[in-house]
Amino acid sequence: MSGFAFWRGQAYAEDERCDEEEEVRYEPVTRQEEIAYRMPKDSGDAHTIADDVKSGTTVIFHVDALDAELTLRILDYLSGVAYCTGSAIRRIAVSTYLITPPSVQVIQMRCD
Repeated sequence: MSGFAFWRGQAYAEDERCDEEEEVRYEPVTRQEEIAYRMPKDSGDAHTIADDVKSGTTVIFHVDALDAELTLRILDYLSGVAYCTGSAIRRIAVSTYLITPPSVQVIQMRCD
């Protein structure tokens, strides 16, 4: 019977499929998670935060020193970046925001 079969992610004709087992080594992946803390002073600093988000870094940023109009522009821009990368943006305190990549979950706990 002639046809194709998939073996280890590669297509082979059924009659030429190799029965030899290849040794596959898996190296442990160790990645140090980073959290960036940013205090933007102008709209140019929003690009630095966006680069952090695109690289998968968790970012905390504080916008207390900015005027209301610039704060809204930066939040709009970073909300778009978060949406495009599948990240989440949330306010964690007055004038302080957290952007987390899709691989990071934030567990909310209330202390009474």
